Amino acid sequence: MLLALTLWSISTFAQSVEPEILQAVIGQNIAVTGEKVWFFVEAKDKNGKSGSNIGYAELVSRNGIPLFQTIFQLSNGEAQGYLDIPSQIDSDHYLVRFYTRISPLLSTNGVWNQFITVINPKSQQRKITQNQVQNRYQFKQPSTDGNLDSAKPNSKLNLVEAWTEQPVLLKSALVNPFLPNNAKGYIGGEIYDALPSDYPLIPEPFGHVVYAKNLQESQNPSETFYLSAHGEKSFLNSAKAKPNGDLFFELGAMKDYRFLIVQSNQAESPMSFALQSPFVPLSLKSDFHFPPFVVEESQKEFLLDLVTASKVTAAYYPKQTLENFPIVVGFDEDRIYRLDDYTRFETFEVTLREYVPEVMVRRQNKKALLKVLNKPLGTVFNENPLVLLDGMPVFDIDALIEFDPVKIESMEIMAREFLFNHEKFDGVINIHSFKNDFGGFELPPNAIYLNYPLIQQPTTLVSPQVNSSLGTARFPDFRNLLHWEIDPNKPSAVFTSEVEGKYELTQVLRDSDGRLKLVQEEFEVKN
Repeated sequence: MLLALTLWSISTFAQSVEPEILQAVIGQNIAVTGEKVWFFVEAKDKNGKSGSNIGYAELVSRNGIPLFQTIFQLSNGEAQGYLDIPSQIDSDHYLVRFYTRISPLLSTNGVWNQFITVINPKSQQRKITQNQVQNRYQFKQPSTDGNLDSAKPNSKLNLVEAWTEQPVLLKSALVNPFLPNNAKGYIGGEIYDALPSDYPLIPEPFGHVVYAKNLQESQNPSETFYLSAHGEKSFLNSAKAKPNGDLFFELGAMKDYRFLIVQSNQAESPMSFALQSPFVPLSLKSDFHFPPFVVEESQKEFLLDLVTASKVTAAYYPKQTLENFPIVVGFDEDRIYRLDDYTRFETFEVTLREYVPEVMVRRQNKKALLKVLNKPLGTVFNENPLVLLDGMPVFDIDALIEFDPVKIESMEIMAREFLFNHEKFDGVINIHSFKNDFGGFELPPNAIYLNYPLIQQPTTLVSPQVNSSLGTARFPDFRNLLHWEIDPNKPSAVFTSEVEGKYELTQVLRDSDGRLKLVQEEFEVKN
């Protein structure tokens, strides 16, 4: 379990933060519903330094509605991940955008946008011709370096022998015939309306920050909210509401949670807790227009090949999941009790009385009270300790002591005063179940279970050729993303697939100013 033991000032951080420049590359700009689209994102300031630990990606419809959203981790300002194209959306052009929690508020360079065409084979391929007004916003186009020779299906395409500048990424993908040339490339945050002046600036230099509001008209200074995040490991942080009701919970190194639980130390009173979306509410300007989407009769064979390729795409994507940094326990216990080392009893009360001399069970005003030994002073504390069950605070001691600990693995006892953020506790009882699932203990009545957007775990493709079974007999090769390689150390060969058509070869280089530069060449795969 991880405890967040330090608080940092958002306002102080915001005063010194440099605007971040978002740059990104997506694997292909045409996909079929249900496919994955790989991306590479870089978020750094003008000096090449990274200030954010978390990034955000969205797939946005022409109505400005996000239809897919994901949170991903940044390492030294960089990330590789993928977009899951929803299976139920219509065939159309969509906008892919990337940003950090603070970047859209500080600069128009803080949002990176690119159009992608999505084909849904189960929906009618309708024409969308509205908004044919010429866009006044200019997309930045990759530079071109001529065309390569054509190549045969299932053949090897040799590249240049030396890089002219520092290589960052090499990719090759099918050319999108549905997207007009003036809508290719990328554009920044100038296509969005200004955010409300009171929208909070929430830096995330250490990890994700959960933002919520206490909706009470007046804030109770004695009320503390506790947010616990649960997955293979657990995490706990606490916050007091600001005068406007804002609550911020920093998750730090905890990036693989499955759900969150929030509670208040005012267990007798109902909570007025409202979770806020972690995604920045970007609104497209009224004069920004999506290009029309039109499918001609002559393009149906191309669509058939595209859909066929999508059916086997998943077979080409064996992902390697990268390990997160280990989570460090937030306190040093004085004693550990492993319950399998003792005769088990039917309630926690009897277990504590029989085996745990550091904890005494008492009654006060007909309520159970746990008193922990103050080991440094040789006395006994007067108030309940901080009780944690798989990282979740337990305030109902009566329910705890009646609980059957059959699924509990161990208890850690801290027999000293414990400071947690601005709160002081008379010791700690930290309880662990075998499966980190609370061991059957019921969720407290005043607690709120939150299905919160998950953070995408760092992943990478096993093979830069995407198909790790390349050349295997009787293994069909219908890739339309031929190559995806981060940090290529030498010019690689691109292997074509059985899918014929025009392809783009994109070299992503870093110039002398540290900015990414895209250089494209086209080639055709045909018999």
